[in-house]
Amino acid sequence: MLPFFTLGYAIASIQGDKLDGYSPPFQKAISLAGLFYLLFGLVFLKLFLSLYNIKNSIIAFVLVIIVFGTNLLTYTVMLPSMSHVYSWGFITAFLYFIKRLFISQKIKYLYFGIFIFGIILLPIFFPVPAKWS
Repeated sequence: MLPFFTLGYAIASIQGDKLDGYSPPFQKAISLAGLFYLLFGLVFLKLFLSLYNIKNSIIAFVLVIIVFGTNLLTYTVMLPSMSHVYSWGFITAFLYFIKRLFISQKIKYLYFGIFIFGIILLPIFFPVPAKWS
């Protein structure tokens, strides 16, 4: 959420809103972050499924079912500050890069996969302190 939170901070400081993380610019920025990572995950899921030579019509159907048939839309629209939609985006990216690594044997996909996996593991090694939650 950091790039979007920073955007919210910049807008709030320009507009003279409270810089407490709860004013409307922060709320809108985090909502934008949730939408961005939903789309980020959908793009990587499409790329991942394309690696298996699945028809585009079936991929489109799967993407629609994922969005409207799971709680992903709820976490994107109603609860964008929860980590579910961000995990979704990074896990789909990780799956794509690891599959590309096995297909092409190019080291750059290993590096991308390791980077994405590190982002996925960040909350485990650096959890939010209890007094912040």
